Amino acid sequence: MTWGAAVPPGGQEGDETRVSSAPHQEAEPSVQATWGLLEVLLVGLIAIGLLTLVAGVIATVAGDPDRVLVFSALATGLAFGTATLLWVLVLHREQFPALGLRSRRPWRDVAYGLGVGVALYALVIFVVAPLLLFLASLLFGEVAPPDQARLLLPRRPDALESTVAAVGAIVGAPFGEELFFRGLLYRSLRRRFRFSVSATISAAAFGLVHLPPIVIPLMFVVGIVLAYVVERRGSLLASIAAHAAFNVIGITSILVLLR
Repeated sequence: MTWGAAVPPGGQEGDETRVSSAPHQEAEPSVQATWGLLEVLLVGLIAIGLLTLVAGVIATVAGDPDRVLVFSALATGLAFGTATLLWVLVLHREQFPALGLRSRRPWRDVAYGLGVGVALYALVIFVVAPLLLFLASLLFGEVAPPDQARLLLPRRPDALESTVAAVGAIVGAPFGEELFFRGLLYRSLRRRFRFSVSATISAAAFGLVHLPPIVIPLMFVVGIVLAYVVERRGSLLASIAAHAAFNVIGITSILVLLR
C-alpha cells in the first residue's frame, strides 16, 4: 500500500499541488493541534517520571517486585493520561478538542474500533508473532516461542491483582496511552508529516514503552494499526475501543493460562 503525500489538516481542498492518498477520514476535530514536538517529548518524560515514581511506591508498599509488573498497565495509563490531560488543559485549553475525544458518530466509532481490535489481536498472534519467530530462527537458530503469560505476569495473581491488572489493561492503558500516543504525539506529527511517517514514528514510540523488549515489534504493529484507526475515523474513541478490545482478549488469555 502506498500512502503518498497527504493534504495537511487545515489545507485548502482546491490545492492542486498536493495529492492525498492517506486513509479517507470520516470526521476530524474542528480545532487543530498547536503543541510542538518538543512539548510532546517533555510530556512523555514527565509521564515516565510519574510511572517510575508510582512503580517505586508500589514496590515499597507491597514489598513484592512482581506487583510492579502486575500493576504496570494501570500505572502506565494513569501516568501518560494524567500528564497529557494536565499539559493540554493548562497550556492548550482551547485546543483540547484537537486530542480527538469528541466524535460525531460515537457509537459507530466504538463499534469500528472494537471490530478492529479483535481482528488486530488475531493478526498479531497468528501472523505477526509467528513471522517474527521465523525471522529470528533464521538469524539466531532455533528459537522457542516465549511463554506469553509468564512474560507479562510473572506468577499467578491473587483476586486483587487480577482485578487491578484487568482494569489497567482494559480501561487505564487504552485511555491513557491513546491520549498520549495517538492524541498528543500523532496529532502533532500529522500536522507536519504525511500519514506513513507520522504512523511509523508514533508506533515506534508506542512500542518502546512496552516491556519486556520481546513484545516491542508486536506493539509497533499495533501502533501502526491504531494510528490508521485514528486517521480513518478522526476520533480517539475508535482507537481507544480498538486498544481495549485487543487488551480484553490478551488479559483474559493470560489470566486463564495462569490458573
